[in-house]
Amino acid sequence: MVRYSRPIGTTKRERRRNRRTSVPIGIVLEGRLYRTVNWSLGGFVVSNYAGNLAVDDDTELVLVVPYYSQLVQRPTGIKVTRVDRTLRELGAAFTRLDSSMFDALNRYFGRRIEAEDFLRRWPV
Repeated sequence: MVRYSRPIGTTKRERRRNRRTSVPIGIVLEGRLYRTVNWSLGGFVVSNYAGNLAVDDDTELVLVVPYYSQLVQRPTGIKVTRVDRTLRELGAAFTRLDSSMFDALNRYFGRRIEAEDFLRRWPV
């Protein structure tokens, strides 16, 4: 009998709990500002990572998110889920988002996803 680790016809990306966007947000991690490669309400990936964190490390960072006409900056807890030293990428899951940051991320994400969906359907 053959066992499958995922449903046939789905990819790892399709099984994510949270939809991702490539519109960047700012991450201040280990004293350095990064722009995300992609992110969701569950976590993020940054490139050009040159820090010392390892998988399963718990740490705090500062999220920087556009919110209407201002930037919202809040400390947020994360757990590192992936570090690729060759690609210089770090992936992490949010472990603590306060309600104001969750709201800011959700609004920013919602506006961007609506725009991306509209552009994908636009008959050019």
